Formats: sequence, structure tokens, C-alpha cells
Amino acid sequence: MFCNIIVPLILISIFLPKFIFAARIESKSINVREVQTVYVVPGKPLLIDFPCDVRFALPGTKADLEIKIGLEKKNNITFWAHSMSDVMGVNVKCGNDIIVYDVIPHKKKYQNFIKINKIVNQSKSNKRVLIGTSEGSTLNVNKSGNHKRKLISTGTLFKTAGGN
Repeated sequence: MFCNIIVPLILISIFLPKFIFAARIESKSINVREVQTVYVVPGKPLLIDFPCDVRFALPGTKADLEIKIGLEKKNNITFWAHSMSDVMGVNVKCGNDIIVYDVIPHKKKYQNFIKINKIVNQSKSNKRVLIGTSEGSTLNVNKSGNHKRKLISTGTLFKTAGGN
């Protein structure tokens, strides 16, 4: 009986903080077609390191959030929240890409450093891929297509920029 209660509590205590708290130090790839979310605490800086030079960063309201592009290296920016009380949108131009951020003030979720390894430009496509059973050929069709082939997979395919 005692183990039936303790084991679930231990598992919850191990995995729950990962969902409640943001990673203070993070390294990731981002998709420019998705809004990026970062968490700040007023009075503490957040440094984001990009794989390209930052040309500009435009905040929604300058009074609440101070943004500084790196002095020596132009590939990083610092968000410094002063008295933020609401979510603020920030557009960052990095190379030829524009990245949209939602900067969210939060008391418990706080991030110190984010390293962006790669910037991708992917859009989700809801196509079906049909493969012929005897020929081994493929055919992309819409959902309304009437074809005599075997459907082996449905779901989301990713289409990269410059591809078909």
C-alpha cells in the first residue's frame, strides 16, 4: 500500500518540473514559420545567441522591454525586462529570416541563455502519400482524390523552403 502511493509521487516529482519550468539554458533549432516563446523575469536578462548576424529587433513597447544587440558580435541579443506585466511580441531579423517571439513575463519560468543552432523555414503540408503495391511508385494526392492505390500513411509531411 505504501509503495503504491510513494512510487507515483516520486515519478511526478521527477517529471513535473520539466513541464512547469522552462529550461534556463537551452540549445535548439527553430522554425521561422512558428512563433517562438521565451520567458523572462523583470530585472534578469535573457541572452539569445543566433547562427547569423542580427540586423534589428523590434519590440512592441520599448518602455517595458529593453533589447540590446551584441556590441562586439552581432549574432546575439539580450532581452532585459523592466516592469513587464503582459506578453510582448518581438520581431528579430537574423540574416534573411524574420523570427517572431512572444516574450512572456513569468515568476517561475525563467530562461538565462538560448543558443539557436539552426534556423529552418518549414511549412506543414497535409498531403497523402500513396504507394502502388506492384510498381513501387509514389503519388501525392489531395484527400478528395479517387485513386486505386493502397494508402499506407497519413499525417503531416514537412515541406522545406525551396522544395516541392
